[in-house]
Amino acid sequence: MEVLNGLLMAVRRSRIEPGDTLMLWGRLTDLPIEAEAALKVDRAKAVLALGEKHGLTAYDAAYLELARREQLPLATLDKELRRAAVSEGIVLL
Repeated sequence: MEVLNGLLMAVRRSRIEPGDTLMLWGRLTDLPIEAEAALKVDRAKAVLALGEKHGLTAYDAAYLELARREQLPLATLDKELRRAAVSEGIVLL
């Protein structure tokens, strides 16, 4: 969702042409990246709990929850998300 939103914002800010969004999305989906499935109820509860605990947006709490659950490092420049990741024992890149 974040990438789709980024593509839409790029069109609105005249950084890319409207017809380029589908082509760029196609290129991205060709990359060897695994996407997270739809948020399940138990994961949604964990996201809400992390968001409340650390004062994060739902987006950032979802990234934090995924990194914690999958034991993955997290790459972010966001100060609050970095602080929360450290608090949760998540390795930062």
